[in-house]
Amino acid sequence: MSFQTGMRFGELLGLTWDCIDWKNSVIHTYRRYDSTSYQWRPPKTVTSVRSVPVNDKVMQVLKRIKQEQKLVDEKYHIKKSDDFVFYDKF
Repeated sequence: MSFQTGMRFGELLGLTWDCIDWKNSVIHTYRRYDSTSYQWRPPKTVTSVRSVPVNDKVMQVLKRIKQEQKLVDEKYHIKKSDDFVFYDKF
């Protein structure tokens, strides 16, 4: 997904489902997640706060991820405080 969007790793880690604009095929990025300290961080630069238009293929992948997450969450009884797009079930 990084190749398709140009987003940095920390920006991708910080994506939550509310960042996805399904209707307009846009990803909004305004923060990043520091996987070392497990904390939200502001974006690296002012220009990192942006709306990234994506193609239908990216939207299909996101939709599939969301569907698979729902199944995994139900199967393992996962309750998430943050609604991350990318996470490890463990």
